[in-house]
Amino acid sequence: MIYIGKSESSLSDRLFDNHLSVGSNISTFRRSVGAVLKDQLGLNASPRISAKDGKINSYNKYSFTKLKKIGSDDKNFIIYGLDNYDNENNLNDWIYDNLEYSYFTAINPEEIETKIKNLFKPVLNCNFDDKYNIHIDRILYLRKICRDECKLKYKQKL
Repeated sequence: MIYIGKSESSLSDRLFDNHLSVGSNISTFRRSVGAVLKDQLGLNASPRISAKDGKINSYNKYSFTKLKKIGSDDKNFIIYGLDNYDNENNLNDWIYDNLEYSYFTAINPEEIETKIKNLFKPVLNCNFDDKYNIHIDRILYLRKICRDECKLKYKQKL
């Protein structure tokens, strides 16, 4: 078991709209899997883009799509290239081919989630309350590499 999470709404939303959504940059699971498999799958991290103005607004929530620059020199916008989802699709393919998921319903999901995490010790859960995770430093380091890549490659495009 590598990851445990709960859903506040529906499992379909959590799994397909969050963890397996191409271009998603809100899934900590997806960012962690991508960081671990970055070299193996040839992934390149890209920073979070504001839906409001198309500009970079975070290097912490990254995806694995390529960015492209549009606009004139005095007013540049960065957008995800719609034709540049190969990295994201490679990540999805790996997840589909190599991982399984299961679920159950619970009346008290927070309490159950904590107990299950402590029992199975999933390596990709990266909350700071996951004291059981002996790999957390390595996972956080690999995610830092992705954040640093975003800053190095795209900071000049702001």
